[in-house]
Amino acid sequence: GLLLALTPILIVWGAIFLFQTMEHSGAMETIRRWLNDLTRNRVAQVVIIGWSFQFLIEGASGFGTPAALAGPLMVALGFPPLRVAMACLILNSVPVSFGAVGTPTWFGFAQLQLSPSEIRSVAWKTAMIHGAAACIIPMLAFRLLLSWQEIRRNLIFIYLALAASVVPMVLLALLNDEFPAVAGGLIGLVVTVWLARHGVGLFDDQPAAEADAAPYAHSVVKALFPLWATVLVLLLTRIPQFGLRAILTMASPVLEVPLGHFGRLSVSPALVVRLNRIFDTDVEWTHQVLYVPSVVPFILISMVSLWILNAPDGTGKRVWNQTAARMLNPVLSLLGALALVRLLMCGDAASSVMIIGESLAAVTGDWWKYVAAYLGAIGAFFAGSCTISNLTFGPIQDSIASQIGQDRTTILA
Repeated sequence: GLLLALTPILIVWGAIFLFQTMEHSGAMETIRRWLNDLTRNRVAQVVIIGWSFQFLIEGASGFGTPAALAGPLMVALGFPPLRVAMACLILNSVPVSFGAVGTPTWFGFAQLQLSPSEIRSVAWKTAMIHGAAACIIPMLAFRLLLSWQEIRRNLIFIYLALAASVVPMVLLALLNDEFPAVAGGLIGLVVTVWLARHGVGLFDDQPAAEADAAPYAHSVVKALFPLWATVLVLLLTRIPQFGLRAILTMASPVLEVPLGHFGRLSVSPALVVRLNRIFDTDVEWTHQVLYVPSVVPFILISMVSLWILNAPDGTGKRVWNQTAARMLNPVLSLLGALALVRLLMCGDAASSVMIIGESLAAVTGDWWKYVAAYLGAIGAFFAGSCTISNLTFGPIQDSIASQIGQDRTTILA
Protein backbone atom coordinates (compact mmCIF):
# COMPACT_ATOMS: atom_id res chain seq x y z
CA GLY A 1 0.00 0.00 0.00
CA LEU A 2 2.81 2.42 0.85
CA LEU A 3 4.54 1.63 -2.44
CA LEU A 4 1.35 2.12 -4.45
CA ALA A 5 0.86 5.52 -2.78
CA LEU A 6 4.07 6.76 -4.43
CA THR A 7 2.27 7.11 -7.78
CA PRO A 8 -0.34 9.71 -6.75
CA ILE A 9 2.15 11.36 -4.37
CA LEU A 10 4.64 11.97 -7.20
CA ILE A 11 1.92 13.17 -9.57
CA VAL A 12 0.62 15.71 -7.04
CA TRP A 13 4.14 16.76 -6.08
CA GLY A 14 5.09 17.39 -9.71
CA ALA A 15 1.90 19.33 -10.44
CA ILE A 16 2.26 21.58 -7.40
CA PHE A 17 5.93 22.12 -8.26
CA LEU A 18 4.90 23.30 -11.74
CA PHE A 19 2.32 25.79 -10.48
CA GLN A 20 4.60 27.08 -7.72
CA THR A 21 7.12 27.70 -10.50
CA MET A 22 4.52 29.76 -12.36
CA GLU A 23 3.69 31.75 -9.22
CA HIS A 24 7.26 32.53 -8.13
CA SER A 25 8.57 33.24 -11.63
CA GLY A 26 5.95 35.94 -12.30
CA ALA A 27 4.02 33.94 -14.91
CA MET A 28 0.81 33.96 -12.86
CA GLU A 29 0.97 37.74 -12.42
CA THR A 30 1.26 38.16 -16.20
CA ILE A 31 -1.72 35.82 -16.69
CA ARG A 32 -3.72 37.81 -14.11
CA ARG A 33 -3.06 41.08 -15.95
CA TRP A 34 -3.95 39.47 -19.28
CA LEU A 35 -7.23 38.07 -17.99
CA ASN A 36 -8.10 41.39 -16.36
CA ASP A 37 -7.53 43.22 -19.66
CA LEU A 38 -9.26 40.61 -21.78
CA THR A 39 -12.80 41.71 -20.97
CA ARG A 40 -14.68 44.01 -18.60
CA ASN A 41 -17.77 41.81 -18.68
CA ARG A 42 -18.25 40.19 -15.26
CA VAL A 43 -19.88 37.10 -16.74
CA ALA A 44 -16.98 36.55 -19.14
CA GLN A 45 -14.46 36.97 -16.33
CA VAL A 46 -16.23 34.38 -14.14
CA VAL A 47 -16.60 31.90 -17.00
CA ILE A 48 -13.02 32.24 -18.29
CA ILE A 49 -11.35 31.95 -14.87
CA GLY A 50 -13.85 29.94 -12.83
CA TRP A 51 -14.80 27.49 -15.57
CA SER A 52 -12.35 27.29 -18.50
CA PHE A 53 -9.12 28.02 -16.62
CA GLN A 54 -10.08 25.72 -13.74
CA PHE A 55 -11.06 22.98 -16.20
CA LEU A 56 -7.56 23.05 -17.70
CA ILE A 57 -5.78 23.15 -14.34
CA GLU A 58 -7.90 20.27 -13.02
CA GLY A 59 -6.95 18.21 -16.08
CA ALA A 60 -3.25 18.93 -15.59
CA SER A 61 -3.06 18.85 -11.81
CA GLY A 62 -6.18 18.23 -9.73
CA PHE A 63 -5.93 17.73 -5.95
CA GLY A 64 -7.21 21.24 -5.10
CA THR A 65 -4.82 23.19 -7.33
CA PRO A 66 -7.55 24.69 -9.62
CA ALA A 67 -9.39 26.45 -6.79
CA ALA A 68 -6.10 27.57 -5.25
CA LEU A 69 -5.10 29.28 -8.52
CA ALA A 70 -8.44 30.55 -9.80
CA GLY A 71 -9.70 31.86 -6.45
CA PRO A 72 -7.12 34.65 -6.00
CA LEU A 73 -7.54 35.68 -9.65
CA MET A 74 -11.27 36.22 -9.19
CA VAL A 75 -10.89 37.99 -5.84
CA ALA A 76 -8.37 40.35 -7.48
CA LEU A 77 -11.09 41.22 -10.02
CA GLY A 78 -13.41 42.33 -7.21
CA PHE A 79 -15.57 39.27 -6.51
CA PRO A 80 -16.35 38.46 -2.82
CA PRO A 81 -13.84 35.89 -1.43
CA LEU A 82 -16.29 33.54 0.34
CA ARG A 83 -18.56 33.26 -2.70
CA VAL A 84 -15.51 32.82 -4.94
CA ALA A 85 -14.33 29.89 -2.80
CA MET A 86 -17.73 28.16 -3.04
CA ALA A 87 -18.13 28.84 -6.77
CA CYS A 88 -14.63 27.54 -7.61
CA LEU A 89 -15.22 24.29 -5.73
CA ILE A 90 -18.57 23.69 -7.43
CA LEU A 91 -17.26 24.49 -10.93
CA ASN A 92 -14.27 22.21 -10.37
CA SER A 93 -16.58 19.20 -9.96
CA VAL A 94 -17.29 18.65 -13.66
CA PRO A 95 -13.79 17.62 -14.88
CA VAL A 96 -12.70 16.01 -11.60
CA SER A 97 -12.88 12.36 -12.74
CA PHE A 98 -10.18 13.15 -15.32
CA GLY A 99 -8.09 15.36 -13.06
CA ALA A 100 -4.30 15.07 -12.82
CA VAL A 101 -4.11 13.47 -16.28
CA GLY A 102 -6.91 11.01 -15.52
CA THR A 103 -5.53 9.76 -12.19
CA PRO A 104 -8.96 9.11 -10.55
CA THR A 105 -9.86 6.83 -13.47
CA TRP A 106 -6.74 4.95 -14.57
CA PHE A 107 -5.13 4.80 -11.12
CA GLY A 108 -8.29 4.91 -9.01
CA PHE A 109 -9.57 1.71 -10.63
CA ALA A 110 -6.14 0.12 -11.24
CA GLN A 111 -6.74 -2.56 -8.61
CA LEU A 112 -9.74 -3.91 -10.53
CA GLN A 113 -7.66 -5.14 -13.48
CA LEU A 114 -10.06 -3.70 -16.03
CA SER A 115 -9.29 -4.38 -19.68
CA PRO A 116 -8.37 -1.40 -21.91
CA SER A 117 -11.83 -1.53 -23.51
CA GLU A 118 -13.49 -1.53 -20.07
CA ILE A 119 -11.42 1.47 -18.94
CA ARG A 120 -12.45 3.35 -22.10
CA SER A 121 -16.08 2.41 -21.43
CA VAL A 122 -15.86 3.72 -17.86
CA ALA A 123 -14.21 6.92 -19.11
CA TRP A 124 -16.81 7.55 -21.79
CA LYS A 125 -19.78 6.87 -19.52
CA THR A 126 -18.24 9.07 -16.84
CA ALA A 127 -17.75 11.87 -19.37
CA MET A 128 -21.38 11.56 -20.48
CA ILE A 129 -22.58 11.86 -16.87
CA HIS A 130 -20.36 14.90 -16.29
CA GLY A 131 -21.51 16.38 -19.58
CA ALA A 132 -25.15 16.14 -18.52
CA ALA A 133 -24.33 17.69 -15.14
CA ALA A 134 -22.47 20.53 -16.89
CA CYS A 135 -25.76 21.79 -18.29
CA ILE A 136 -26.96 22.62 -14.77
CA ILE A 137 -24.25 22.57 -12.08
CA PRO A 138 -22.16 25.53 -13.41
CA MET A 139 -25.27 27.72 -13.40
CA LEU A 140 -25.63 27.18 -9.65
CA ALA A 141 -22.02 28.25 -9.16
CA PHE A 142 -22.35 31.30 -11.45
CA ARG A 143 -25.38 32.41 -9.44
CA LEU A 144 -23.15 32.79 -6.36
CA LEU A 145 -21.24 35.56 -8.15
CA LEU A 146 -23.71 36.94 -10.70
CA SER A 147 -27.34 38.00 -10.79
CA TRP A 148 -29.91 35.98 -12.73
CA GLN A 149 -30.29 38.98 -15.03
CA GLU A 150 -26.58 38.93 -15.90
CA ILE A 151 -26.72 35.18 -16.49
CA ARG A 152 -29.82 35.39 -18.74
CA ARG A 153 -28.39 38.24 -20.82
CA ASN A 154 -25.18 36.28 -21.48
CA LEU A 155 -26.68 32.80 -21.70
CA ILE A 156 -25.46 32.17 -25.27
CA PHE A 157 -21.87 32.94 -24.30
CA ILE A 158 -22.11 30.80 -21.16
CA TYR A 159 -23.37 27.70 -22.94
CA LEU A 160 -20.91 28.10 -25.81
CA ALA A 161 -18.11 28.25 -23.23
CA LEU A 162 -19.46 25.20 -21.37
CA ALA A 163 -19.70 23.24 -24.62
CA ALA A 164 -16.20 24.30 -25.68
CA SER A 165 -14.73 22.24 -22.80
CA VAL A 166 -17.35 19.52 -22.33
CA VAL A 167 -17.73 18.40 -25.95
CA PRO A 168 -13.97 17.74 -26.44
CA MET A 169 -13.91 15.99 -23.04
CA VAL A 170 -16.71 13.60 -24.04
CA LEU A 171 -15.25 12.91 -27.49
CA LEU A 172 -11.73 12.30 -26.18
CA ALA A 173 -13.07 9.97 -23.48
CA LEU A 174 -14.04 7.59 -26.30
CA LEU A 175 -10.34 7.11 -27.06
CA ASN A 176 -8.39 7.84 -23.89
CA ASP A 177 -8.80 8.19 -20.12
CA GLU A 178 -5.90 10.61 -19.51
CA PHE A 179 -6.60 13.53 -21.84
CA PRO A 180 -10.33 14.39 -21.61
CA ALA A 181 -10.02 17.16 -19.01
CA VAL A 182 -6.60 18.55 -19.89
CA ALA A 183 -7.29 18.71 -23.65
CA GLY A 184 -10.91 19.76 -23.15
CA GLY A 185 -9.75 22.50 -20.80
CA LEU A 186 -7.11 23.78 -23.21
CA ILE A 187 -9.50 23.79 -26.16
CA GLY A 188 -12.22 25.34 -24.02
CA LEU A 189 -9.95 28.09 -22.69
CA VAL A 190 -8.77 29.07 -26.18
CA VAL A 191 -12.33 29.09 -27.57
CA THR A 192 -13.79 30.96 -24.60
CA VAL A 193 -11.09 33.63 -24.72
CA TRP A 194 -11.80 34.08 -28.45
CA LEU A 195 -15.54 34.35 -27.79
CA ALA A 196 -14.95 36.96 -25.07
CA ARG A 197 -12.48 38.93 -27.16
CA HIS A 198 -15.03 39.17 -29.99
CA GLY A 199 -18.05 39.63 -27.73
CA VAL A 200 -19.86 36.56 -29.07
CA GLY A 201 -23.02 36.01 -27.01
CA LEU A 202 -22.06 38.74 -24.53
CA PHE A 203 -24.31 41.60 -23.43
CA ASP A 204 -21.73 44.26 -22.61
CA ASP A 205 -23.15 46.98 -20.40
CA GLN A 206 -20.12 47.36 -18.16
CA PRO A 207 -18.85 50.94 -17.62
CA ALA A 208 -15.37 51.74 -18.83
CA ALA A 209 -12.77 51.27 -16.14
CA GLU A 210 -9.10 52.00 -15.80
CA ALA A 211 -6.88 48.98 -15.89
CA ASP A 212 -3.21 48.16 -15.68
CA ALA A 213 -1.33 48.14 -18.95
CA ALA A 214 -2.05 44.88 -20.74
CA PRO A 215 0.94 42.57 -21.24
CA TYR A 216 2.23 42.07 -24.75
CA ALA A 217 1.18 38.95 -26.66
CA HIS A 218 4.64 37.39 -26.53
CA SER A 219 4.71 37.90 -22.74
CA VAL A 220 1.39 36.07 -22.40
CA VAL A 221 2.63 33.20 -24.58
CA LYS A 222 5.76 32.93 -22.40
CA ALA A 223 3.70 33.05 -19.20
CA LEU A 224 1.43 30.29 -20.50
CA PHE A 225 4.42 28.16 -21.58
CA PRO A 226 4.23 25.81 -18.56
CA LEU A 227 0.61 24.96 -19.46
CA TRP A 228 0.82 24.51 -23.22
CA ALA A 229 4.21 22.80 -23.02
CA THR A 230 2.84 20.34 -20.45
CA VAL A 231 -0.06 19.46 -22.75
CA LEU A 232 2.32 19.09 -25.71
CA VAL A 233 4.67 16.74 -23.83
CA LEU A 234 1.72 14.67 -22.62
CA LEU A 235 0.49 14.27 -26.17
CA LEU A 236 3.95 13.31 -27.45
CA THR A 237 4.44 10.69 -24.72
CA ARG A 238 0.92 9.23 -24.71
CA ILE A 239 0.10 8.83 -28.42
CA PRO A 240 1.67 5.49 -29.48
CA GLN A 241 2.37 6.63 -33.06
CA PHE A 242 5.09 9.02 -31.88
CA GLY A 243 7.10 6.11 -30.46
CA LEU A 244 8.04 7.77 -27.16
CA ARG A 245 5.50 5.80 -25.16
CA ALA A 246 7.20 2.48 -25.97
CA ILE A 247 10.61 3.90 -25.07
CA LEU A 248 9.47 5.33 -21.72
CA THR A 249 7.78 2.08 -20.66
CA MET A 250 10.54 -0.41 -21.58
CA ALA A 251 10.58 -2.83 -18.66
CA SER A 252 13.47 -5.21 -19.46
CA PRO A 253 15.80 -4.86 -16.44
CA VAL A 254 19.47 -3.92 -16.69
CA LEU A 255 20.03 -3.90 -12.94
CA GLU A 256 18.77 -6.31 -10.28
CA VAL A 257 19.41 -6.02 -6.56
CA PRO A 258 18.27 -8.59 -3.95
CA LEU A 259 16.77 -6.96 -0.85
CA GLY A 260 16.29 -10.04 1.28
CA HIS A 261 12.75 -10.50 2.58
CA PHE A 262 11.75 -7.12 1.11
CA GLY A 263 11.94 -8.60 -2.38
CA ARG A 264 14.08 -8.28 -5.49
CA LEU A 265 14.51 -4.81 -6.99
CA SER A 266 15.05 -4.34 -10.74
CA VAL A 267 15.49 -1.22 -12.88
CA SER A 268 15.17 -0.90 -16.67
CA PRO A 269 16.93 1.60 -18.99
CA ALA A 270 13.68 3.64 -19.03
CA LEU A 271 13.73 3.74 -15.20
CA VAL A 272 10.87 1.30 -14.82
CA VAL A 273 11.35 0.18 -11.21
CA ARG A 274 9.97 -3.20 -10.17
CA LEU A 275 9.95 -4.98 -6.82
CA ASN A 276 9.15 -8.70 -6.97
CA ARG A 277 8.56 -11.32 -4.27
CA ILE A 278 7.70 -8.74 -1.59
CA PHE A 279 8.01 -10.45 1.84
CA ASP A 280 8.53 -13.75 -0.01
CA THR A 281 5.05 -13.65 -1.55
CA ASP A 282 3.78 -13.32 -5.12
CA VAL A 283 3.02 -9.63 -4.55
CA GLU A 284 4.93 -7.26 -6.83
CA TRP A 285 5.04 -3.50 -7.47
CA THR A 286 5.99 -1.53 -10.58
CA HIS A 287 6.55 2.19 -11.08
CA GLN A 288 7.30 3.79 -14.46
CA VAL A 289 9.35 6.82 -13.37
CA LEU A 290 9.45 8.56 -16.76
CA TYR A 291 5.92 7.65 -17.88
CA VAL A 292 3.84 8.40 -14.79
CA PRO A 293 3.05 12.15 -15.19
CA SER A 294 5.43 13.57 -12.59
CA VAL A 295 9.08 13.87 -13.61
CA VAL A 296 7.81 14.05 -17.20
CA PRO A 297 6.19 16.45 -17.87
CA PHE A 298 5.81 18.43 -14.63
CA ILE A 299 9.36 18.57 -13.27
CA LEU A 300 10.89 18.70 -16.76
CA ILE A 301 8.68 21.62 -17.81
CA SER A 302 9.28 23.39 -14.48
CA MET A 303 13.04 23.31 -15.01
CA VAL A 304 12.72 24.63 -18.57
CA SER A 305 10.21 27.27 -17.43
CA LEU A 306 12.62 28.71 -14.85
CA TRP A 307 14.99 29.43 -17.74
CA ILE A 308 12.41 30.62 -20.30
CA LEU A 309 10.66 32.90 -17.78
CA ASN A 310 13.98 34.38 -16.61
CA ALA A 311 13.20 33.53 -13.01
CA PRO A 312 15.34 35.35 -10.41
CA ASP A 313 18.12 33.52 -8.61
CA GLY A 314 16.82 31.46 -5.73
CA THR A 315 13.41 30.85 -7.32
CA GLY A 316 14.04 27.12 -7.63
CA LYS A 317 14.80 26.85 -3.91
CA ARG A 318 11.65 28.79 -2.96
CA VAL A 319 9.55 26.61 -5.26
CA TRP A 320 11.02 23.46 -3.69
CA ASN A 321 10.36 24.67 -0.13
CA GLN A 322 6.78 25.78 -0.88
CA THR A 323 6.01 22.49 -2.64
CA ALA A 324 7.45 20.42 0.22
CA ALA A 325 5.36 22.38 2.74
CA ARG A 326 2.15 21.85 0.76
CA MET A 327 2.84 18.14 0.23
CA LEU A 328 3.13 17.13 3.90
CA ASN A 329 -0.59 16.52 4.54
CA PRO A 330 -1.35 14.92 1.13
CA VAL A 331 1.56 12.50 1.58
CA LEU A 332 0.33 11.39 5.00
CA SER A 333 -3.26 10.96 3.82
CA LEU A 334 -2.29 9.07 0.66
CA LEU A 335 0.04 6.69 2.52
CA GLY A 336 -2.68 5.89 5.05
CA ALA A 337 -5.41 5.61 2.42
CA LEU A 338 -3.52 3.18 0.18
CA ALA A 339 -2.54 0.96 3.11
CA LEU A 340 -6.22 0.92 4.18
CA VAL A 341 -7.35 0.07 0.64
CA ARG A 342 -4.98 -2.90 0.43
CA LEU A 343 -6.08 -4.10 3.88
CA LEU A 344 -9.76 -3.98 2.85
CA MET A 345 -8.96 -6.14 -0.19
CA CYS A 346 -7.01 -8.85 1.65
CA GLY A 347 -8.67 -12.25 1.76
CA ASP A 348 -10.15 -12.52 -1.75
CA ALA A 349 -13.72 -13.82 -1.33
CA ALA A 350 -13.55 -13.31 2.45
CA SER A 351 -12.17 -9.76 2.21
CA SER A 352 -13.88 -6.79 3.82
CA VAL A 353 -14.63 -5.41 0.35
CA MET A 354 -16.50 -8.55 -0.68
CA ILE A 355 -18.43 -8.77 2.60
CA ILE A 356 -19.50 -5.10 2.38
CA GLY A 357 -20.40 -5.52 -1.29
CA GLU A 358 -22.50 -8.63 -0.69
CA SER A 359 -24.31 -6.97 2.20
CA LEU A 360 -25.13 -3.80 0.28
CA ALA A 361 -26.18 -5.82 -2.77
CA ALA A 362 -28.54 -7.87 -0.62
CA VAL A 363 -30.11 -4.74 0.89
CA THR A 364 -30.54 -2.67 -2.29
CA GLY A 365 -30.81 -5.27 -5.05
CA ASP A 366 -31.43 -3.72 -8.46
CA TRP A 367 -31.83 -0.31 -6.82
CA TRP A 368 -28.07 -0.08 -6.27
CA LYS A 369 -27.56 1.87 -9.50
CA TYR A 370 -29.46 4.72 -7.87
CA VAL A 371 -27.35 4.53 -4.70
CA ALA A 372 -23.85 3.96 -6.12
CA ALA A 373 -23.03 7.66 -6.54
CA TYR A 374 -23.67 8.36 -2.86
CA LEU A 375 -21.10 5.77 -1.80
CA GLY A 376 -18.60 7.50 -4.08
CA ALA A 377 -19.52 10.86 -2.55
CA ILE A 378 -18.93 9.50 0.96
CA GLY A 379 -15.48 8.38 -0.15
CA ALA A 380 -14.64 11.82 -1.53
CA PHE A 381 -15.97 13.37 1.70
CA PHE A 382 -13.79 11.46 4.13
CA ALA A 383 -10.73 11.28 1.86
CA GLY A 384 -10.92 14.68 0.15
CA SER A 385 -10.03 13.03 -3.14
CA CYS A 386 -11.88 11.42 -6.04
CA THR A 387 -8.86 9.19 -6.59
CA ILE A 388 -8.85 7.83 -3.04
CA SER A 389 -12.63 7.40 -3.12
CA ASN A 390 -12.29 5.26 -6.25
CA LEU A 391 -9.40 3.30 -4.74
CA THR A 392 -11.38 2.63 -1.56
CA PHE A 393 -14.86 1.99 -2.90
CA GLY A 394 -14.15 0.92 -6.49
CA PRO A 395 -13.70 -2.73 -5.45
CA ILE A 396 -16.93 -2.58 -3.43
CA GLN A 397 -18.82 -1.05 -6.36
CA ASP A 398 -17.39 -3.70 -8.67
CA SER A 399 -18.35 -6.47 -6.26
CA ILE A 400 -21.92 -5.20 -5.98
CA ALA A 401 -22.23 -4.90 -9.77
CA SER A 402 -21.31 -8.58 -10.16
CA GLN A 403 -23.63 -9.60 -7.30
CA ILE A 404 -26.72 -7.98 -8.84
CA GLY A 405 -25.82 -8.61 -12.49
CA GLN A 406 -25.29 -4.94 -13.44
CA ASP A 407 -22.76 -3.77 -16.01
CA ARG A 408 -19.56 -3.09 -14.05
CA THR A 409 -18.43 -0.15 -16.21
CA THR A 410 -21.75 1.65 -15.73
CA ILE A 411 -21.65 1.27 -11.95
CA LEU A 412 -18.01 2.39 -11.79
CA ALA A 413 -18.78 5.40 -13.97
